[in-house]
Amino acid sequence: MAPVATPETPDPLLPLIRSLSSAEFDNIRCIVNRATKELWISIPGIGCYQYHLVLNAWSGPWDNAFISPDTTAFFEAIDDDGLPVVLRGDADGFVSLCDAPLVYTDNVNADGTGGSMYALTAQMHRLYCGDDALAKALRFGYVTAQLKGSKNCSVSWATDEAFGTYQLPPSSAGIWSVDEYWNTGIWGGSGSKNYRVQMGGSGYYVDMTITDSGSALPIFSRMQVETFALGRR
Repeated sequence: MAPVATPETPDPLLPLIRSLSSAEFDNIRCIVNRATKELWISIPGIGCYQYHLVLNAWSGPWDNAFISPDTTAFFEAIDDDGLPVVLRGDADGFVSLCDAPLVYTDNVNADGTGGSMYALTAQMHRLYCGDDALAKALRFGYVTAQLKGSKNCSVSWATDEAFGTYQLPPSSAGIWSVDEYWNTGIWGGSGSKNYRVQMGGSGYYVDMTITDSGSALPIFSRMQVETFALGRR
């Protein structure tokens, strides 16, 4: 058992649900995606939120195709390789395959053509580097990742006084796993690299964000920040 809301990671659905009409509330759709270990919750006119059952973390909302047209049904199926997938029904009467294996673009046609890239944004918990009452100077950040051919990945940081962005070098190294699912592969396995991010500025805390907009499936497994305390020495 784990709470779905904490002071640091509040439940994003609560204020939304309170604003829904009874008809909108009746049209909420949910499903567990066994392939990605996520609970998907689709809210009419807003999009689809995901709660990761392993990480105990929220993401979303996915909008675009999930609300234009609106999602009317979710159901689980098995693909040709015997893997669990999620199918989605929409208000126009169409059924689409969600998160198809080895497809990293959105709104792909049934024959595998078309589609558009979308950005992945991962934000760390606010980092105080051991002391929330002492200002720190930022020096380096260290990101352990497998970029897997991604051509556009950056790390940004922001404090109460400064901000900056560092572009990670393109990489095609390594294979995370054969079928791309969470239950296979080894953290820090083949192809994983440690990238050093040159940082600057100072502040009492730092917010770190990773943004990737390439058509790949990068894996980020670790973030570390090196700082120095400011004040009398």
